[in-house]
Amino acid sequence: EARLISAAHEALSQEWYENWHVGLPNGWECDSGVMVGKWVWLWNLIKAWGLYDYAKDRYRGLLGNNKAWDNAKSFEENTKDWGFMPGNCYRPEVEADIKSGKFDIPDPDKVLAILVEVDGWLRKDGPGLPEELKEDCAPAYDLQPNTPWPER
Repeated sequence: EARLISAAHEALSQEWYENWHVGLPNGWECDSGVMVGKWVWLWNLIKAWGLYDYAKDRYRGLLGNNKAWDNAKSFEENTKDWGFMPGNCYRPEVEADIKSGKFDIPDPDKVLAILVEVDGWLRKDGPGLPEELKEDCAPAYDLQPNTPWPER
């Protein structure tokens, strides 16, 4: 545990590691439906511990919610079919949520930059990870005893 925390402090700074979540809203609190806290958390996981594949799976699972979102509908109409995976991925409308003053976010510009960056890393059509992170995000071990059938 100490090694994990030390790696996070080195990658993120101790202050950010301990306070990153302060004031961040979730998808039910944002008019845009964006899960701000969850996406900043995934950014932290990638930067601190290289958990890119884990983050990618979580993020891409909600792209369907983004596609189904209709700005002509009310928030309630858009969120009624979220099911067991609530929230939206990054949408430009989240900037209005974050800068509205409704949430006590210590550094809203940093949070917005993180949302844009993590969206680029995790979206299928995005630029992906920068070169300096790719090595840290490579799988360390393959724990599969046999090659799965589709990969043969």
